[in-house]
Amino acid sequence: DGGQMPMQSAPRYTSQLGADTPFGPRTGTTSASSPYQPSPPVDRNRLLGSGVLKVLLKKGVGLKAADLNGKSDPYVIVCSGKQEKKSKIIKKTLDPVWNEEITLTGTLQEFLSSGLLLKVFDYDSPLKLTKDDPLGDLQVSLDALKWEDSHDFSEALPTKGSLIFSVSWSPMAPHML
Repeated sequence: DGGQMPMQSAPRYTSQLGADTPFGPRTGTTSASSPYQPSPPVDRNRLLGSGVLKVLLKKGVGLKAADLNGKSDPYVIVCSGKQEKKSKIIKKTLDPVWNEEITLTGTLQEFLSSGLLLKVFDYDSPLKLTKDDPLGDLQVSLDALKWEDSHDFSEALPTKGSLIFSVSWSPMAPHML
């Protein structure tokens, strides 16, 4: 007789977890912070530790043409924390392949709080006396680095085209930096 009790209470339990939970309707889009999938705890030492943020700028695809020849001379300014570094310029292309590693040093916390900003520009020769044309900015969150050592991105620019890059974090002792 005792074996029937759990059977009767089980359906009632699942109906409580149905559509009308205190968390709103259950949809397929539960984020990592939802009550159903708790995120792993973040290691505070990892956040506060110093290290190197490496941005591997792989390539751009289908960028905006800024020059009269229907091409651009694209380069990227990589910004995170309080730092800014510039990639090399690839001439006359809308599909630049940089394959360039840009390194920034600091604490992971610093990089996470600012995220990563990539500003794509078309280089114009100083002889033209014109400013380099912006080809689009891209801001991404680096939250994945709380748990992963590297993360791949393929992000569309708001203007035209997209950037393919990866970001990795290497903790280091401050005296090594």
